[in-house]
Amino acid sequence: MAAPGGAVMGGAPVALDEGWNLIMENGFNPLIATLDGDASRAGTSAKTWIDVHTTVYHMCTQKTPGTYSRELYERVGEALDKYLESTALPALRELYAEFMLQELVRRWENHKTMVKWIQRIFKYLDRFYVRRLEIANLETVGYTVFLERVFGTVKNDVRSAVLDIVKRERNGKLVSVPLFASGLACVLVRPRCGPMS
Repeated sequence: MAAPGGAVMGGAPVALDEGWNLIMENGFNPLIATLDGDASRAGTSAKTWIDVHTTVYHMCTQKTPGTYSRELYERVGEALDKYLESTALPALRELYAEFMLQELVRRWENHKTMVKWIQRIFKYLDRFYVRRLEIANLETVGYTVFLERVFGTVKNDVRSAVLDIVKRERNGKLVSVPLFASGLACVLVRPRCGPMS
């Protein structure tokens, strides 16, 4: 059972939904708020991060009612997918050409930061569960979700935006070289399912 501050009390078993809700409320949600620029919900204390790590550890190692490593691993991917579907994709669908490309690059940078923090929160999963089962680590899962959910949806628009920038540059118009490079990186590096920069 979790204490009011979120810490696991005395090694008592943590129920799956109770632990996941604590992880979402004290880990995922503040991270998302920070990345989305919501200063009112951003910021998490060191003690809260320790509580989240401790909860993950206990959920992966407890004997009764059992470990929840598999469930946590699956829920991480589902949580990322849900976030991207509800936040990133609607933002990208509203924009066109260069503006969509700028937003995609911003979302990709935010997503890489999110994946880095997810790796930290669920380090125990990567070090033991993933390694033991020889399955994709959380970094790969995070990048794959973005590539399939977001890039898979907007890839034709990205390609068109990049080609439009090339055409304008060839016609002597001023273009954003960093935006072009970032957009081109999204198009070219996407298939290898790793960092797109």
